[in-house]
Amino acid sequence: MATANELIESQSEGAQIFHGEAVCKEKIAEVLEEFSLLACLLRLKEITEFGFNRSSGFIWLKQKNKTEHKFKKIGQTILYDVEITVFVKPRHMKKLTGVKTKGLLLPMAICEIVIGSPSDDKVKFVTSTGLYRAHPMSALLEAEDESVLYK
Repeated sequence: MATANELIESQSEGAQIFHGEAVCKEKIAEVLEEFSLLACLLRLKEITEFGFNRSSGFIWLKQKNKTEHKFKKIGQTILYDVEITVFVKPRHMKKLTGVKTKGLLLPMAICEIVIGSPSDDKVKFVTSTGLYRAHPMSALLEAEDESVLYK
C-alpha cells in the first residue's frame, strides 16, 4: 500500500495545488460544495497545502500540526494527521487516510464517509475494519469555531 507522500506524488501531475491557509480554505470549500460534502467533517487548523486532481477525484490536505476535534452532540473525537488524502465523488469520500476516531482502547482509522446513508439525514463513517456508525447530519453541524476548515 502506498504511503500518503507516494500517493500525493503520483496524483500531483495535472492537479491544482494551492498554498497558504486562506486560499486553501477557499478552494477546499469550493470542491467540497461541488461534491455535496460537508466541510464540517474536516475541522483543520493552519492548512499549508491543498491539492485536487479533478480527473481522479483525489484531494490532499497538509496542515502544520496534528489536530483533533470533539463533536459534542455525538460524543466523538476525530483526530486529523498532518497529511490527509481522499478520493471524492458526489456525497462520498473513499480511501480516506490521516483521519481517525478515538475508540475505547485505540484510535481507529476512518476510511470512508458517505453522506445520506443509511438515510438522507445521516452521515456514515466506515472504519478500516469495516465497522461503521451513522450519525445525524444536524449533530455534525454544531456551532463552528476557529478549528473549522471553513465557515
